[in-house]
Amino acid sequence: MDQFIAYNTLALNSSTYQIGLRGTTKLHEMKFPTTTVQFNKIITLAGLNNFAGFNITNLKLFLQPQGPDGANLLGDALIPNPTVQAIEFGNVTFDVSVDGQSIGQSRINDLMLTPGNHTYPLRSTANQTTVLNLISSKYKDGVLPLTIVGNSVVYNGQHLPYYETPFKSNVQHINLNLAPALAAIGLNISDIGSGSGL
Repeated sequence: MDQFIAYNTLALNSSTYQIGLRGTTKLHEMKFPTTTVQFNKIITLAGLNNFAGFNITNLKLFLQPQGPDGANLLGDALIPNPTVQAIEFGNVTFDVSVDGQSIGQSRINDLMLTPGNHTYPLRSTANQTTVLNLISSKYKDGVLPLTIVGNSVVYNGQHLPYYETPFKSNVQHINLNLAPALAAIGLNISDIGSGSGL
């Protein structure tokens, strides 16, 4: 298990990585005598490159939870996959913070990461009071510098440590503009920034 975790961590965090294939086997073809074949091959594979290009788009804020998971912020997560592999993760959860202060969690359910650039539905449970306080006190333009860290990977109710451990080592930093989503629910960013919108 430890070696599989190490392999997945390498594949997640590298733009490319190498695998060495070494071994000895017997080759027997029809009536020819059996011969011993040795192989020693190093191949280079594309990695997930730390999900470079990850982004969150199409944000929608809600004052009431949208479903039993308590989600009050919905959007799309763009996750690039430059490899040739399709990887089925299951339900993936991320911790989200600003300046070391937790503002909630985000989830992608039934994540099947296919090759190429694809978007996946993102459901987030955000502490809206904390978010508004950050905007009114420091980030008056509504652009929050998010730190997003993998928390869990669960498939059919079972945690998958060989994916979960690498995800916990993966840290994403993005600047998220909440101004349009706030405006859509009637909160003007300039009012929040001046303190009158709280």
